[in-house]
Amino acid sequence: MRCRITIIKSLEHLYVLGALTDEGKLSDPLGLQMSRLPLEPLYAKAMIISSVHKCSAEMLTLIAMLCVESVFYQPRDKRNEVCTDISILSMPIMFYTLLVMSMFLHSSGEGCPTAVSMYGK
Repeated sequence: MRCRITIIKSLEHLYVLGALTDEGKLSDPLGLQMSRLPLEPLYAKAMIISSVHKCSAEMLTLIAMLCVESVFYQPRDKRNEVCTDISILSMPIMFYTLLVMSMFLHSSGEGCPTAVSMYGK
């Protein structure tokens, strides 16, 4: 019974995203495009929509950052300080922060040393 509920919720999720038709088949073109991307459905739709708005590089960076546990450097001796700093960010601010961090690191060419120097290492 539990597996059935999970499957139904998953199908509803795909339907809401526009990946399925009323008959439960892949929609054309969105569902077919989403099925070709090795991403969770929400991320796949975000990537497809980002191509329309010409911001695929930024979206890809955000999705990559969201797919890992943490993108923040956490030195062992400063772990509590880092956790406190990160926890004050709300979700919309977190997304914006990730995007700005990514854009800065790409444009500066400095990469990780900038992040490391923030904690005095």
